[in-house]
Amino acid sequence: MSLVLRVVLVRYSKSQRTLLFKRAALPDDSKVDCKLFDEHHEDYKNMLGEARNALVIMIDYVVRLEANREVIAGKLVGFKGSNKRIP
Repeated sequence: MSLVLRVVLVRYSKSQRTLLFKRAALPDDSKVDCKLFDEHHEDYKNMLGEARNALVIMIDYVVRLEANREVIAGKLVGFKGSNKRIP
């Protein structure tokens, strides 16, 4: 599951990078983008930090879910084994 999240994140970052390069090629749009970036620079830093924290938490959450699934599967096998009829 964490591999899927990593692939999605890589694709998203590549597409965002491509869009930034395309917009940088247009002079009017790049001026507007630079002004907006300067105005919201600190907000962008905070949002990036929050996104990184959420990604770390999500990866840990997925790892814990997978571990819990394995534990529950082991308990289920034990339960099924103890639930057999004795002839």
